[in-house]
Amino acid sequence: NYSLYIGKCVELPICFLPAWLVRWRTLNPMLRATYGTVCASFMALQRGVAINLSGGYHHACGSQGGGFCIYPDITIAINLLRKFCGIKKVMIIDLDAHQGNGHERDFLKDADIYIIDCFRPNIYPGDMDARKAIDKELHVYPQDDDSSYLGKIS
Repeated sequence: NYSLYIGKCVELPICFLPAWLVRWRTLNPMLRATYGTVCASFMALQRGVAINLSGGYHHACGSQGGGFCIYPDITIAINLLRKFCGIKKVMIIDLDAHQGNGHERDFLKDADIYIIDCFRPNIYPGDMDARKAIDKELHVYPQDDDSSYLGKIS
């Protein structure tokens, strides 16, 4: 069931909704955000800097979604940059409170991807296999204030 799988990925009970509504209100906005990640990555090459205020679906990998993430936008953007721009080495800096297990799984054995992940270690997803892809692991905790957090990431 289409809606059942999407509901599992976004962790909401939407399995009773018709597929057209799930696509319109859930998948299409996430697909546009994924396109924004791809556009921002190409624009950053052209202009030196770019930002996408959405996207960053770091729990989705090439084979499945999870943790409110359907499309693996980070993986898609990197693969397109490699294919069309000849990019070889990439650094992923993930500053979300959760481990970015999706792109970590996708690039687990890729020596040309350097991953810095700053997350709280004892919350979702706790993916120990994906953690093997992290080159620099930084842990944050509820008691961290702005200055301790900035000290960790600088």
